[in-house]
Amino acid sequence: MVYLHVPALDAGAQYADDFNRADGAIGGGWVGGTSAWLIAANATRSGTAFSAYIVWPEPCATQDQFSQARILNGGTSGYHGLMVRANLAATTGVIGWCRTNGDWALGSTSLGFVRSGTIAAPGASAIVRLEASGSTARLYVNGSLVDSITVSESGAHVGMAGSNTNGPGGAMLDDWKGGDL
Repeated sequence: MVYLHVPALDAGAQYADDFNRADGAIGGGWVGGTSAWLIAANATRSGTAFSAYIVWPEPCATQDQFSQARILNGGTSGYHGLMVRANLAATTGVIGWCRTNGDWALGSTSLGFVRSGTIAAPGASAIVRLEASGSTARLYVNGSLVDSITVSESGAHVGMAGSNTNGPGGAMLDDWKGGDL
């Protein structure tokens, strides 16, 4: 009998950050507008009143990507969400978010927020997931599809996007994951 060693197929890039570290700067290797993101109580939030996009520094292998996180506190204004197909500078990409009260939006840095609406309030600890596959971006909340749009962005990085217009105590995200689908 002949035995052959066959290496496993690379499932693509998979990254994660649980933000379980001391309060302060986001650290953890994130790049982009990192000065605007803070760690507070082992979660993250953007800490200033302007938009800030951050990405994981290692690239994805394909354009079929996801980014997801758990919402701890959805805030009432601004947004804290997810980003896929971003460039390393975190200045372009596809963006999606949902607040604990059910407000949501889906778009890109080139298109703006194309679609928005309200779903039944998912509450704290809801899982928000943004996926891009082919020319379609999809936003999910707790595993249910909220909406999808056509996008043309192409980038190798995944991360988070945010604008904290309601100051400290605003929306917070935890248990981020991202990578290739």
